[in-house]
Amino acid sequence: MLKFKTPAELSTPRSVINLFVRSMSNSIACRKPLPSDFFNWLAVKPITTFGRPESGLIWIDRRASNAPAGAWAGCLTKQVNGHAQWKIKFNKDCYLVSRVVYFLSTGHDPGKFEIDHIDKNSLNNNIANLRLADRSQQNHNRCMLASNSSGARGVSWIASAQKWRAQLRIHKKLTILGEYDCKLEAAIAYNTAVANLCEDFYRSKANDISALTCTCARCYS
Repeated sequence: MLKFKTPAELSTPRSVINLFVRSMSNSIACRKPLPSDFFNWLAVKPITTFGRPESGLIWIDRRASNAPAGAWAGCLTKQVNGHAQWKIKFNKDCYLVSRVVYFLSTGHDPGKFEIDHIDKNSLNNNIANLRLADRSQQNHNRCMLASNSSGARGVSWIASAQKWRAQLRIHKKLTILGEYDCKLEAAIAYNTAVANLCEDFYRSKANDISALTCTCARCYS
């Protein structure tokens, strides 16, 4: 018989294991086909206050839940990245509320695609704030990472060359746009590249050049 090791027998900390389990759970909830029965039990309702209890869905028949008809549906959970999101349990399966709202509003199952929150607020499940996205587009619509020391999207300092590098990653393909003495020039190169793209996910993430500072010889003089 195959014996599985417990977290104590593994060198991996329990917190890492829990993180992995939650990540897998979110991944499954993101890809699961949506049953057509949703149209019989749930309805979309606009959100006015982000957070409990307004999820974006209400029950229209109490037989599907212990809650009365008209009650908000779903529970608020925390994602792996720390952001909160709404999930709903239906027939013992768990689904992301954002996917259900999109499905009920458009009639189309997102399938392999994810649902992107345009304003980056994962609690805003109003249909006007939801759009289909792949993983690359989702990543691009996130806020700038705290580890970004340049203050500009798509710009990083290359110590070995003593230059600022502009780069753009789309659909897992990394393109080096060039290396510059001036950080502002690198940021402009990134902006020019995203301006030529047809996808709003990327064009909307141009750098605000007026908000950046540079200490190169040209800018400092």
